[in-house]
Amino acid sequence: MKEKNEEIHINMGLLNLLNFEFGQYEEFYSSLDKEKNSWELDLQSYPNAEAFFDARTHPHLAQYGKLLGAWDTATKKLIGLFTSSTLQNPILHLDIMFIHSYVINENYQRQGLAKQGLNYYINVINESYKATYPFIERIRHVAKIHNDNIGSIKLVESIGFNKKVPIEGTKNTQWAYVKDYFNV
Repeated sequence: MKEKNEEIHINMGLLNLLNFEFGQYEEFYSSLDKEKNSWELDLQSYPNAEAFFDARTHPHLAQYGKLLGAWDTATKKLIGLFTSSTLQNPILHLDIMFIHSYVINENYQRQGLAKQGLNYYINVINESYKATYPFIERIRHVAKIHNDNIGSIKLVESIGFNKKVPIEGTKNTQWAYVKDYFNV
């Protein structure tokens, strides 16, 4: 853990999770400690973390890069994870919603990495959907955030997300923060 006065500058890379091995992912996930108090891996319908990781090869996920790993370019360690999911078929809807989840290892937090990664991720999604589905009128980005995760709340508010509604049925109280892009 870094000291308060110590500055650490990380060169972060963002890569599709297809570029990582399960061992790297497992090492990263095991390194999370306090982060698990305010973030949880959304396994959706997967029985465990390995099955979730293996799903990164699903053609839909691979095409849109919905699983990104943040890595320290010096140590080549996986230091963060950005995931996104959508249940809507863009061919059947004029708007589409992405639910984002992200985590950065505590040792690498407070350096702007999550902000950089989330902004990049949103831009990649917007650009790929604008190019592939030009008829879409709105892309809605939703960040699920535990109500006591002050750092993450400040992050999403700083890039234009607005607090909307509580998310029912979650382990800890979570809120949906929303940012819309119209006529992308």
